[in-house]
Amino acid sequence: MGIPYENGMFRIKDMLRDKKLMALDIDFLTRIIKRCEILLDIGCGNSRVIKLVQEKNKANELVGIDIGNTYNGHDFLFIKGDGQTLPFKSEAFDCVVCSHLLEHLPQPENCVVEMKRILKKGGRVYILVPKELFRGSSIFLFDSLLLFLSTKKWVSSRHLHLHRFTKNKLLDLFRDFRIVKVLEVRRDILNRKSYLLIAEKR
Repeated sequence: MGIPYENGMFRIKDMLRDKKLMALDIDFLTRIIKRCEILLDIGCGNSRVIKLVQEKNKANELVGIDIGNTYNGHDFLFIKGDGQTLPFKSEAFDCVVCSHLLEHLPQPENCVVEMKRILKKGGRVYILVPKELFRGSSIFLFDSLLLFLSTKKWVSSRHLHLHRFTKNKLLDLFRDFRIVKVLEVRRDILNRKSYLLIAEKR
C-alpha cells in the first residue's frame, strides 16, 4: 500500500487519521497477544490497543492508565495515573501492554519494576518502542512536520523521546524477566520500524 496522493501532494490529514497506516505495529501486537483474564495497557493514550484487544476478544477485563485525560468511551476501566507508580496491588494482572511509552519516561526502569510487581507469575509483557537512528529522530524528522503541516501546531516538548532503545538496551531493561522474543516490526506506511519485546515474569 502506498502513501495517499492527491494532485501530486500528500493527503496529510487523511494519512494522520488512518490509524491502519500509521500504527501497523500496534495492529500486529494485538494479533499476537495471548488471550488473558485481565490486561493492563500502560500509557493507553487514545485506547487504540484496548479497542483492538476488545475486537479480538483477547481479554475478559481491560484496564488502561494514562497521565492525560484520554478516555474516549470504550468499555474499559480508565485510571488517570503515572506508569512509573502504578496504583494497583501486586500480582493483579496476567498481561501488560506498554506501547511507545518507555522512550518518553525520565526513568523507564521504574516502569519496568512496576510491571514486574503487578504481574502474576508467568504473566506476559508486550512492549513496543521505536527503532531510531538517533534519539527522537522518528518524531522530529517526520511526525512533527506532518503534525505542523496538518494543524499548524508544533509538537510540544512532552513528546520528546528521552531514550533511544537498541535491541540490547531493551533486553537489558527487561533482564529480570524471561525473554520470549524480540521482533523488529513495521511501524507504519513509511516503513519505519519498532522493536516488539515479549517477556514473562519468572
